[in-house]
Amino acid sequence: MIEKLKILKNRAEDLNYKNNSDLDDIIRKTKLYLQQIFPNKIDYLHEVDKIKYTPLYNFSDISFHKDAWQEGVKKLINIIDTRIEEYDIIISHKKMKQRIPIIREKIIKIEDTSKINQLDSELKKCQKKKNLWQKIDWATLLTIGLVILGGTFLFGKYIGENRFDQKKIDLSNENENFTKENNQLRKTITILKSNIDSLKKQ
Repeated sequence: MIEKLKILKNRAEDLNYKNNSDLDDIIRKTKLYLQQIFPNKIDYLHEVDKIKYTPLYNFSDISFHKDAWQEGVKKLINIIDTRIEEYDIIISHKKMKQRIPIIREKIIKIEDTSKINQLDSELKKCQKKKNLWQKIDWATLLTIGLVILGGTFLFGKYIGENRFDQKKIDLSNENENFTKENNQLRKTITILKSNIDSLKKQ
């Protein structure tokens, strides 16, 4: 619609003196397009109607009539040009508003907090267990375990041999063997402990 109004402006600029038929067509269509483009601006139509194209008095000199005609056409062209500029400004403002980002707040509703609390509690328990395992002195624990295992093995062997063949066991030899094996076990434990300490340092 605004393009048609621009065409009317060009027609008015090229309008010849006393071409009343074209002038009437331009005036009617200008009012029609203004009504469509600016439906709430009735005064724009009155502005067009108020334009005079003839002098106030009937002069015999044709120059007065020609000047009045040209003055009226200029006013019509100015009105059309002003409304075109107004329309362009309105469209420009609308485009600017569309480019402004709209920030919307999004609220997330948690329906069941008990599951979250349960998971949090389990996580804390796992962390405590992990800390406990980290605090254990594995070198000491392994050493004690090996001593107990060796002692149990030798004691069991001693009891078993006494139960089935007590008469054939020489107590002095058994004690000597026990001492040797115990010494060997201590050396083994010492080596294992040294290896564990080296691994911890790495």
